Amino acid sequence: MAEIKLILTDEEKQELKERAKKSGETLQGYLHSVLFQKENIYSASSAFKRATEPLFKEKYKDKSFELRDLYTNEEWAVMSTGSAGALGRQFIVQIKKVHPGVIEYIGGGRNGRRAKYRFLPK
Repeated sequence: MAEIKLILTDEEKQELKERAKKSGETLQGYLHSVLFQKENIYSASSAFKRATEPLFKEKYKDKSFELRDLYTNEEWAVMSTGSAGALGRQFIVQIKKVHPGVIEYIGGGRNGRRAKYRFLPK
């Protein structure tokens, strides 16, 4: 993975954060979608789509999963801890308010930091 440094004023950074929040994305996800003009894989809606794909649902139908299970190691490696946390918070909103009754938040994992989820029975 390549890393690019972007130098911004405090005001520019704040504006980007506000734009990302309005679009329901993490800052990193928002920048990806703007720069590459394609679906942001780091958005809560994209994570939900991945979670509800038939192969993933079959694999985790009887066990819990974490958000990182939705991504390849390479995709997850580019996420900062802060971006992963923001995605997790947005994912919880997605499963509780946008698509209730499909996936359930069941709490933190070891050390209470990694959120765990499971599919609800139909």
